Amino acid sequence: MHESRTDVVFVSCKNSKDGYPKATKSLQHLFKKHLNELEKIADCSKFDPDIDKMVQNQEVRRNKNYIGLLIWTHGNSESLYKDIKTELKNIQLNLTSKIPFYFVDMSRFSFIVDALTHLQYENANNEYNFYYPKLGDIISSEDQRYGKKLPIELLVSDLIPIRIKKGENLSLHLYANQDFSEENLKKTLLFGIRFCWWLGSGF
Repeated sequence: MHESRTDVVFVSCKNSKDGYPKATKSLQHLFKKHLNELEKIADCSKFDPDIDKMVQNQEVRRNKNYIGLLIWTHGNSESLYKDIKTELKNIQLNLTSKIPFYFVDMSRFSFIVDALTHLQYENANNEYNFYYPKLGDIISSEDQRYGKKLPIELLVSDLIPIRIKKGENLSLHLYANQDFSEENLKKTLLFGIRFCWWLGSGF
């Protein structure tokens, strides 16, 4: 998603077997605990020579950007789509790191799984890739604007664009994590039109 940047992402995966805590304060307390743990892991790992060696063995670009990703799922089938971010938005975090942190809860995890399941079912015989819109600091990159890896910006996005190739024909599919309404439909169509402006530059 960024022209001259390599993202080094430290991932912490947590799972609450019976669902998230029902009390908001308990939910916030556990979230802060998980996030503080991830912060310590990321801060220490930045200076780990073994991790640095693994990073250097990749095609590292001019700038390295360190990111923390917390994935917190649960096993309660009755609340797979409950968005807990509204209960977390007002908490005070005591983070000292300058590293940005991203969060995937069960609701977003379910959206991604549903989208990919549908994608694979509908396009079993077609070639498909994630489509990378020219966002961020892309100026003159000659990189392909699609690939099999889901960038972290799209991992936490409510919109996942997919490039479908059927024979010689290309199409763009958008999976939107939104309630259906006329307004949301118009916004999604607008995004699709904007993405398709780049059809001639790597789509």
